[in-house]
Amino acid sequence: MGATQVKRKKVQVATNKRVRTLTKTAKAYQKTATANVKDVEQHQSTSEKVMKVAEKTDEIAGYTATAGQVTQYVGKGMIALGTACPITFGSLIAPGGVVEKVGITVETVGNYGKMAANITKTAVNVAQGNIGGALMSAGAAVMSGASAVKGTKEIQSGFKSVNQEVANASQKASDKMQAKATEISDKATEKAAEGAANGTDAAAKGTETAGKGTEATAKGTETAGKGTEATAKGTETAGKSTEATAKGTETAGKSTDAAAASADAKPELSAKDQAKVDKLKHKVNDMEKQAKTYQDKVDSYNKGVADKVKADAAKKLENAKASGNASSIERAQQEVDRLGKMDNNSIAGEVDKSFGKKLEKGMQAGSFMMQAGSQLGGAKQNRVAAGPVARQRMVSGARLQRARLR
Repeated sequence: MGATQVKRKKVQVATNKRVRTLTKTAKAYQKTATANVKDVEQHQSTSEKVMKVAEKTDEIAGYTATAGQVTQYVGKGMIALGTACPITFGSLIAPGGVVEKVGITVETVGNYGKMAANITKTAVNVAQGNIGGALMSAGAAVMSGASAVKGTKEIQSGFKSVNQEVANASQKASDKMQAKATEISDKATEKAAEGAANGTDAAAKGTETAGKGTEATAKGTETAGKGTEATAKGTETAGKSTEATAKGTETAGKSTDAAAASADAKPELSAKDQAKVDKLKHKVNDMEKQAKTYQDKVDSYNKGVADKVKADAAKKLENAKASGNASSIERAQQEVDRLGKMDNNSIAGEVDKSFGKKLEKGMQAGSFMMQAGSQLGGAKQNRVAAGPVARQRMVSGARLQRARLR
């Protein structure tokens, strides 16, 4: 009996000791868990604040990018209006190009802001375990970045595309005004031809009058043979008829001379038409100078791009020759020969096309990431929505199984 009590006492002591140890461990665990919960809540609160700031930045940057796009449309509209009505609004072409350049700059700034905001949102979503949101933010960042890079390249090129647009519009406006000046001159020529035709008609009428005078002279001579008095009257009539014949002949000569002068003379414009033509010619000269100025900017940039591409190709050929690889030398030589047969504009066009393909791939990648994030988020919402129903079905199945076992 005594031994049993001793054993029981030992078990009780050991049990109490274990309970105290477990209690201390539980308290320590509870303390650590409480600290961790506070830490998580604090970090979550900080992440939410960062997310709000990022979302606000994204919103403001979006407004900036939209404002830049609207400004570009205004500039394009000014250029189109100046091209359509060059006589009245031709002076809007160059300012329209300036407005469009401002719009590109503003849109580029907005796209960089959107890219930075979406990168921040991606990091926060990853930290919070929101993979769908992270993918969508990353996709938006990629697309905004691609647009920003495109704007940056346009700015670095001296706004090549805008300069080309202004040059083309200026040339079209110049051609339209030149056609209008030619139209005014052609109308003056038609008036001169009409005056020459009227002079010819007057000459024909003078000749007809001379013929009638000659006929009257013959009648007067016939009357003179019928008597003395009649002779005197006939002679008087013949004299008058002869005088009329002379006047008719003189009129016919003057009319013929006038017709010839009208036909040979150069078309003379009225003072009003001449002022219009002079004004149009002045505008044509200004537009041609403007088109040349902007085209020279484009050609200068294209020349720089072509020179760089040719220099890179020549360097690759030198490196290939240094390596001694025959196939590499052949490929490099073919590229140098190909570039040598192309003009600067064609080479620059190839570079622009290659850059455009890279941007297109970036936009496609960003769009794919956003779609993946959207699908992932939709699947997660469906699982959350279906959770209570699934649990209810599991509980009902367990009850049915227990009932069968009974």
